[in-house]
Amino acid sequence: MRKESTAPLLDFKSIDFWSALSLTSRASTSEPQPVQPKLLLSPGRRDTIGSQGSADQIRPDLYETVGGTNGSGGGTSGGEECDSESPQCTGALGALHYFLSYDVHSRVLTVRLIEAKDLPKPITRDSSKTDQAHSNPYVKICLLPNQKDSRQTALRKKTQNPRFDENVSFEIPFRELQRRTLQMVVKDFDKYSRHRVIGQVLLPLVDINVLKGVYFWSPLEAVQAASQEDLGELLFSLCYLPAAGRLNVDILRAKQLTPTDLVGGAAPYVKVTVVINERHIKTKKTSYKKYTLDPVFNESLSFDVNSVQLGDCSIIITVLDFNGGVIKDHFIGRLVLGKESSGPHEVNHWKNMLQSQRTAIAQWHSLKSRAHCDENCGVTRHVHY
Repeated sequence: MRKESTAPLLDFKSIDFWSALSLTSRASTSEPQPVQPKLLLSPGRRDTIGSQGSADQIRPDLYETVGGTNGSGGGTSGGEECDSESPQCTGALGALHYFLSYDVHSRVLTVRLIEAKDLPKPITRDSSKTDQAHSNPYVKICLLPNQKDSRQTALRKKTQNPRFDENVSFEIPFRELQRRTLQMVVKDFDKYSRHRVIGQVLLPLVDINVLKGVYFWSPLEAVQAASQEDLGELLFSLCYLPAAGRLNVDILRAKQLTPTDLVGGAAPYVKVTVVINERHIKTKKTSYKKYTLDPVFNESLSFDVNSVQLGDCSIIITVLDFNGGVIKDHFIGRLVLGKESSGPHEVNHWKNMLQSQRTAIAQWHSLKSRAHCDENCGVTRHVHY
């Protein structure tokens, strides 16, 4: 009898060909997975992602800074250059910290006065100053050679390390800006005497990258003594009407007036006195403008002066700071025009008025000191303010 052989049983698991095919097609049509970028640290750093936080967090301290914030890419002031955080080039007169930037679209240069450091005490520079232990500094800024268009900061009381944090701006084409020199003069306010000049910064702008914006620490340099004290400027017009026998003095505006107190509550106004044949004829004044050293008046003062008297007529224009009637108003500056004059610009203004009668002739004038006017004009003895 033949014995039948039995074949071994094989356990075949069912294979889902359709699902495998779908997985293969999905894998082939899906977008490639992005490769996780590696975080590159600056040489010498061994920090890990775990110790520094997630890779999405930006750590500025891990990267090199190109150009810095001290203006190294844009030029220097006075041949020196300092770190933006601590002035290393402070000289005997101290140093000034500031920022420059230029906006091409608006054509405006912005100068941000940040602070000054280590200004010398008055006792080391001027023995005539009332308070010899402290300074009351402020800064006057202009673009040389145009000194008329200037700006100034508010003053800071009793400090040798003033913090300003003030912006001033100049509208000027970029090509013209490159031909200018930035001048910043630090002055020390004194209520009872002439304001003392501490020092200045002169910065030619031809090689400065103001489009990017740069910070500077610049040492203050000595300033040569000026021949005339800077008290501010006054714009007014003169008009003579011969038929009416009337002289019109239109006080338009003033700018950059010298502050007369530490409080900052200036209230300037203008007095005009007419003197004929050494006799006081009439005095009139404008209203006062509160809290400004750049007042706008636009006020007309009229005086009866016939054509015969005009040849012997002098007008005395005085800018004063109103003190509320409690104490005497502070003197700021003065001008004299007419038969006697305080300077050549005043002579030309009066002459132009005589040659163009019935026409208002306007002109800017730099204010003169009381001593200057008394020395050059005898008519000022008729005024007691």
